[in-house]
Amino acid sequence: MRKITIMIFISLLCSLSISQVFGAVTMDDTIGFWLFDEGKGDIAKDSSKNGNNGKLIDNPTWVNGKFGQALSFDVEGPFVKIDVPRVQLNSWTAMVWINPFKTKAGHFQGLIQAWPNGGEFQIDSNGAVGVHPVYGGSLKDKEWAHVAVRIDNGSSQVYINGKEVIKGTVPPVTFVQIGIGDLYAVPAGFNYKYTGIIDEVAIFNRAIAENDILEIMNKGLGKIMGVTEVSSSDKIASTWGKIKS
Repeated sequence: MRKITIMIFISLLCSLSISQVFGAVTMDDTIGFWLFDEGKGDIAKDSSKNGNNGKLIDNPTWVNGKFGQALSFDVEGPFVKIDVPRVQLNSWTAMVWINPFKTKAGHFQGLIQAWPNGGEFQIDSNGAVGVHPVYGGSLKDKEWAHVAVRIDNGSSQVYINGKEVIKGTVPPVTFVQIGIGDLYAVPAGFNYKYTGIIDEVAIFNRAIAENDILEIMNKGLGKIMGVTEVSSSDKIASTWGKIKS
């Protein structure tokens, strides 16, 4: 009888859906997320259900990334431009893997810019990271780092490699266009370009939990969001952890 019970339990674990396994973050929470795994072409596919595909401007190059492929911005100029339905948010989350060529560039470097106002997720001139006006931590040249910002009703928390580095207060953000790799990729007229590699960009329409940020960082955005294949062992380990807790 015990053997039968164990077999049924294992079968149940293996049959659980990815969304059940990986918990709280769902497609409904996304404005968009871009894995940059195409490896060619001039379109960065939005892997969410929203269809907010990005247009590659001035030829960023496809390279190996933190997870799969990525985009390299070798000179100050290339960026990814994304048109999105207009939305104003007091709470949101953004995250990205970056490998910056030069962190202390003497000017701001845009990672994710929401136009027409707010949402300047960027590296400042001294190598700190955050959303204006809250910056903290320190990045290193030519090293991968996972950077994230979590905004909850204007209260900002900035994370580098899963660790909170600063708190503060930021204004609401309005999304109409998004620039990846450029602080003002759209009509604001500035030229604060990022140089380095970018991978796994995500923007969520709410303040997701710190544990979800860590899980995405460790396992990869595609796996957590259910668009990349997950092994049975990963499913069982994650579900067993939830059952024990």
